[in-house]
Amino acid sequence: MSLIDADKVLNIVVAYCPDDDGSCSKAGADLREMLDEIEALPEIDAEPIKHGHWIVADDGVTRCSICYGASDYERCFCGDCGAKMDFCGAKMDFCGAKMDGGESE
Repeated sequence: MSLIDADKVLNIVVAYCPDDDGSCSKAGADLREMLDEIEALPEIDAEPIKHGHWIVADDGVTRCSICYGASDYERCFCGDCGAKMDFCGAKMDFCGAKMDGGESE
């Protein structure tokens, strides 16, 4: 399966089907031409999103539930606002899991 940029697809479709109700009443609209443009879009690199959460391990260190990487960065880099980091090891060499409380399969 290949992945393409959905925003670029929508831009092409809107160019061919500009009606507010979603119909394609544009005079002379060539839907095959539209499909050819969509098929010609470059593929994008994408990886499955890993979902995890911060855990406090037995050793008292905050770790990622996916890679178990120790992180001093569970909280915002400023250290004052107390905001949780959204991703494992943001700006570090950890797994990049989205820290939204879910679990990856």
